[in-house]
Amino acid sequence: MVLRDSPPAYVENWQVGAEGERKTAKALARLDRSRWLVVHDVPCARGNYDHVGVSRAGVFLLETKNLQGTVEIRDGVPRLRRRLDPQADNPCPWVRSNALASAAALKAEIQQMTGHPLWVQAVVVLWSDFKEGVYEDERCVVVHGSRLRDWISGRSDELDEKAAGEIAAAVRVIANR
Repeated sequence: MVLRDSPPAYVENWQVGAEGERKTAKALARLDRSRWLVVHDVPCARGNYDHVGVSRAGVFLLETKNLQGTVEIRDGVPRLRRRLDPQADNPCPWVRSNALASAAALKAEIQQMTGHPLWVQAVVVLWSDFKEGVYEDERCVVVHGSRLRDWISGRSDELDEKAAGEIAAAVRVIANR
């Protein structure tokens, strides 16, 4: 008879990812609820959006990644170095491209419902070692989870009160379908 000490790798990976999503939800819970609507695990055509935040600062699609290792950004591409194989330096362009694709899909849904032209900011929240803390380019932001609340609450207002309310209502509908 053989006994396993740990679950299969895919179950462990799911558990690690779920733990990262819980940490992100906890960081977002500290935002001012009078200014922010935050929803989690929102169903979409390609699975789910991990987190969506709406305020007068805009709309934010947040994808959480809890990669096991150290992440650094080189030439706009996240690269992962695993703890047990420090010589391996693996590019992970999917981290950024998945967040951008999800942000574009959410943007299309909201615009169809509200008629408001808008930008949905793609944000990758890392719970891995990420010494840069925050990396921003013209389309995507990568931020360490410990810095998420300060980064997102520091965004300046982009939407008027009416538009922000209508967009938040659309996001509630999307989240509750």
